[in-house]
Formats: sequence, C-alpha cells, structure tokens
Amino acid sequence: MLTELPSVIDDRGKLVCMECGKHVPFAIKRVFVLHDLAPGGVRGNHAHRTCHQFLVVVAGALIVELDDGNSRRQHLLADRNRALHIPPMNWIVLREFDANTVCMVLASEPYDPSDYIRNYEEFVSSVNRMVTS
Repeated sequence: MLTELPSVIDDRGKLVCMECGKHVPFAIKRVFVLHDLAPGGVRGNHAHRTCHQFLVVVAGALIVELDDGNSRRQHLLADRNRALHIPPMNWIVLREFDANTVCMVLASEPYDPSDYIRNYEEFVSSVNRMVTS
C-alpha cells in the first residue's frame, strides 16, 4: 500500500516526516539502507513470513514488484513523500535503480534468517497452504 508522507516546504527546503502508528503501521525494530546499487541489478527476490517493511526512497528511483501468490503489481518509488508498506507474505523484487538511488527500509522485526522465504515455489506453496487451512 502506498502511503503519502507529510512534507513541509519553505525557503530552506523540504522536510518529509513519518510517525509510527500514523504513517508507519508498525513499531520499527530495524532500519537498513540500500545504496550503491548495481545498474541493472536486482534486490529482494524473497518474501517474509512475519516481517512488515516500509520502503522510502531517499534519492533516485526504483521499481518494486510485489506478488502475493495470486496477483502481481508494480510500484515506481521516486517521490520522497511517498512510501510503500509491504505486509508479510509478499514476494518482493526491487529493480531498475536510477543512478545514486538510496532506499531506506523500516522493518517490524529484527533480522531473522528463518523469516525469509528465498524460493519462489516454496513461497507459492506457503500461500496456497494458508488459503486452504
């Protein structure tokens, strides 16, 4: 889900802010930054079992592809005052990075390798098991 972030603009420049519970729909337990991204490269290619993520592009632009096991959608993240909330059980692919793109990711959980699903077929099977149970 795309979220509009409030911004304040004056003669000093622009300020974009976000608050937990208001714009970020979870308590932040981890923050990481993607930068120096390889042209033509791809990041992500995984899903999370329980972790929510909130992506904010600080510089440049990128495409986020999301797949919930039933449908796929794309989002262009290029506006500093627009962020993308990615709930668990969405296959995530980040691609088409502009030069000097910087993306900040706010996460609902500390890093846990067991939270990741790194195989697409396993992801689809997990989604199908959730639907039938």
